[in-house]
Parts: sequence; structure tokens; C-alpha cells
Amino acid sequence: MNDVLKHFHDHSVKYKIHDALNHLDFDCGSYFSAIFVRNPWDRTISYYENICRSTGHRHHQQLKEQGFERYVMDPRKALLAPCYKRAKEIKWVGKVENIKKDWQTLCGMINVGILKLPTINISKKTKHFHYYYTSQKLLDKVADHYAEDIRLYDYEVPAYDVVSE
Repeated sequence: MNDVLKHFHDHSVKYKIHDALNHLDFDCGSYFSAIFVRNPWDRTISYYENICRSTGHRHHQQLKEQGFERYVMDPRKALLAPCYKRAKEIKWVGKVENIKKDWQTLCGMINVGILKLPTINISKKTKHFHYYYTSQKLLDKVADHYAEDIRLYDYEVPAYDVVSE
């Protein structure tokens, strides 16, 4: 399992596989499917930082130069697609914020015992949340883009005064 998972740390590889699977003609609905979703604000930071670290990414230089605020606020830039768009036939949803507990729950649901969850693609967070979200306007922009994820997966829009403390 770890050999397979280590190839999925690159976001672009995941989406290529997802797109390829969409072209296959089989009934996914008969399979048990699960997804782990992530807090939209952390997910946005993670994606931005991933591009800034990935020198081969087509937007690497541009995002590195323009900064996080312009990345979020630029209407021509597409933030990652909301999770609900890729999770139409998902039967169970876990959260990255509760990954250990939710992973154990998932393992129990599919009756495989408790499998060790590999840790891959962990960033070294050197900047606090408020380094990125410097205003309520930025928080709200991400909230607007991910409104359906926030509703479906029970997230709450952080208030800037709470973030900045």
C-alpha cells in the first residue's frame, strides 16, 4: 500500500489519474468510496505553497512573485476545485483535521483492521495562518469559492480577529 500511495503526493498526478478513471466505463456506485476533505483555508495555503516550491509548475514563478493575497483575489486564477465537485458518489467523508481518528473509523468500516497511515508530503509550516490571511476580505473570498464545501463538510468561516490573535 505504501508503494502505491507514495506516488500520489503530487497534486497533478492525482488529477491525471482521476481524469483517466472518469473515462473508464464502469459503475463506481457499486464500490465503497471515501474521501478526506480539508479545511478550505488551509487547503488554499497548502496549494499555494506547493506551487511556490514546485519549480516545474507552470505558475511557479508568477505565484512566487505576486504573493498569496493576489493569488486568492485574482479572478483569473482558479483556486482548487471544491471537494464536493469530485465527491459526487462518495459514500464516506473524513477530515484531514481529524485524520488519525477518521482513518481508524474508515479502516473499521471496510473491515481491514487498523492500517498504518503513511505520512507523505508534509510541509514544514514556518508561517502562521495570519501570515497568509491578512484581512477578513481574504478569508471571505476563500469562503465564497468553497461555500458548498463549508456547508456540506461543516466548516466555519474564521473571523479575522480570531485568526490574528
